[in-house]
Amino acid sequence: SGAVVKPGVVAMKKTERVEQAIAVCGGVLPQADLANVNLAQPLKDGMQIRVPERADAGGSAAHMAQHDGKIHITAYEKPPIACIYDTGFYLYFNRDGEIISSRTSNTENLPVVTGLKYNNLAMYQVFETQDNGLFQVILSIVFQMQDKEFHIDEIAFDNNKAVTISVGENRYFLGSRKVYDVQVAMIPEVERKLAERNAEKGKTCAYDINMEGVFRSDDDFYARERATDTAPDTGEDDGGENGK
Repeated sequence: SGAVVKPGVVAMKKTERVEQAIAVCGGVLPQADLANVNLAQPLKDGMQIRVPERADAGGSAAHMAQHDGKIHITAYEKPPIACIYDTGFYLYFNRDGEIISSRTSNTENLPVVTGLKYNNLAMYQVFETQDNGLFQVILSIVFQMQDKEFHIDEIAFDNNKAVTISVGENRYFLGSRKVYDVQVAMIPEVERKLAERNAEKGKTCAYDINMEGVFRSDDDFYARERATDTAPDTGEDDGGENGK
C-alpha cells in the first residue's frame, strides 16, 4: 500500500505540486521511499500518485498508481474561496458554491462560514442553504476582502441572519442587511487603529466592535475591549470606545 498517512482523493490547485498533495494526505510514513517520486512535478487533473515503501521501491509514481493506497488528484480551475465546517470536516467551496474539497483541518486558511442551515451538502455539488440569498452575502464579503488582500477568519450568521466577522480575536458585528460593503471596507483601517491602541497600552487585547449602525464611512461604531488568552484580564474596563 502507499506509504502516506491518509491516502485518498484530494482536490488541489493546478499550480501546486506532488509534494503539496502528499502533505495534504498527512505526509509520508517512516517506511516511505521517495527516491523515485518527483516531488516537484506539477499536478494534473485525474493524476494518481503512489508513494512506495522501501521494500517495493522502484518505478515512478505514475507507474505505481495501480496499487492500493493511491493519492488521487483533482486539480481545479476555480480555487476555493471559503469553507463550511460540518461534522468534523472543512468543506471548501468555490465561487459557484460547489464543494470541491474536504479536509479535517483548515489547511487553506480560508474564511470559515458558520451558523447556516443547509438543504444539501455533498462533494462536487453546489451547496444549498435555507436562504440562498445568503450565499451572495458570503461572496460579497469574501471578494471585497480579497481585493484588499486582507484576511478574515470567520463569517458567522446568527438565528436572525445577522453577520459577525472575526479577524483574529476581534469580532465585528455587522447586523442583518443585504449589503455590507461599507462596513467591510472599514475593517482593515479599524484593525490598524486597534493594533496601535494595543501597542500604546502595552498589552494584547481583543475587541468586540459593533458596526450595526454604520451605513457611511464616517458613521460612528462602538468597540469594547476584552482580554485574550495571551493577555489575562486585569479587571480594567474602559467602558468601550466610539470610533470611526
